[in-house]
Amino acid sequence: MKQAVIIVLVLFCATAGAKAESDFTPRWSIGEFTGVTLDLVQLDLDVNLGSRFLSVYGAFKLGDGSSIPADGSCYMIEDGGVSCGLQVGSFTARMVVAEDLDGLITVLFPDGSEPETATVTFEGLQSSTL
Repeated sequence: MKQAVIIVLVLFCATAGAKAESDFTPRWSIGEFTGVTLDLVQLDLDVNLGSRFLSVYGAFKLGDGSSIPADGSCYMIEDGGVSCGLQVGSFTARMVVAEDLDGLITVLFPDGSEPETATVTFEGLQSSTL
């Protein structure tokens, strides 16, 4: 047992300085939602390519400048676009973008209230440095 703990500590220390880098870091601006509940204005994601799917981690920026973490997965759709499911705090978002990476985002609430939809506009790839 003691040897296992030492091995884990050595491996942790050896990788502690390593920095994980994402494959892509896209940014989207978010238009006004159909309802009045949400004030999401931007979405930044780190995208990591798998053999068939994409894993995504990032944050929604709110109108007041604060952020909410988001994570999920995506897959390519037939028309060349991408469909993503994101978990964001207590709600779920589904974003579908076309080949030009512009599209729609729909937010589903846990209380079953009416989903809200907004447009997303691809702004480009961001620097992967913090």
